[in-house]
Amino acid sequence: MSKIQDLRRYELVFTTSCAYTHGVSGHLYELIDYFHIASTNGIKSAILLTDGITYDLLEQSILDKYNFTEAERNNILDNTIECYRPKIVTTQNICIVDGSWRLGDCTVFANNAFLLRCSEDDFTYFDKHKTIKRTHLMQDFKLYPERFENLNITVVDYVKKILWQKYHQPSQVKTGTALFYLTSNCRALPPEDIKLVMDKYRHDKYLIVTNNTALYKSLQSETVEIAKVPVQNIFDKFDTYIYTKIIVPPMWGMNRIEDCSPRFIVECAAFGKNVIYDLDYVDRGVECRRAAIENDIMALQLTSEDYFIDYVKQQIHTNN
Repeated sequence: MSKIQDLRRYELVFTTSCAYTHGVSGHLYELIDYFHIASTNGIKSAILLTDGITYDLLEQSILDKYNFTEAERNNILDNTIECYRPKIVTTQNICIVDGSWRLGDCTVFANNAFLLRCSEDDFTYFDKHKTIKRTHLMQDFKLYPERFENLNITVVDYVKKILWQKYHQPSQVKTGTALFYLTSNCRALPPEDIKLVMDKYRHDKYLIVTNNTALYKSLQSETVEIAKVPVQNIFDKFDTYIYTKIIVPPMWGMNRIEDCSPRFIVECAAFGKNVIYDLDYVDRGVECRRAAIENDIMALQLTSEDYFIDYVKQQIHTNN
């Protein structure tokens, strides 16, 4: 696969930073969600996998979680390009769904870069950028106080949404099971810590979902199942989600520990699942998300009327 990607045939390319592999995380599903809503609203779009996520894993994640029609699924897969850590990406416009500048030694040529802000708090990389003409930082003003008036970027009030209407809809059968979501990108708590949490919150059964099943093998028993992500029809398999703390790896070089826009607690609310928050700190991202759920959960659903579509169309169809 060439490390030089000429994607100018697309109006908008969705991707992530590539300094580390995100794995099966919210950012992978953001690629799928936002590609679908942009593509179905007349924006010729693509997904560029740059962080180590493979085409096959993307396909499996779609099959396990979404009820797309065959045409919708093929539209995503036919417009997905896998290129691990490219050197040059040329496109009309790009959307980095984790809002990060960590593109390694890749040079991006684009008219507009749309950043869906997550944990980053330094955007000087995009200030007066030589190959990206304009940068739009789309962030939740209730969560992030910074407006970066000293940088040559546009800061937009925007809350990330979720395409849960396109998920496989779960049954209402009770399982007596509590779920732990322990992927290694930022949630791989040690097994002994998980055992303490199990002892604190007693349930008939537990399901540990992770990309590193070997790490939690010692906990496996008749009442504890270990499953590798992605899990097919995951919302049929538990009643309660035990939300555990974020662990930010030192290599990330980030100051924030907030879960900036947690998807899973929104999905749990949408599908009637209980959530237990096992935190020993105040997570502003979680608190903002919980407040938004309580205020109007339907406002967190990604639809064709979403402001992202209007804003992006306005930017990419003018002054390019």
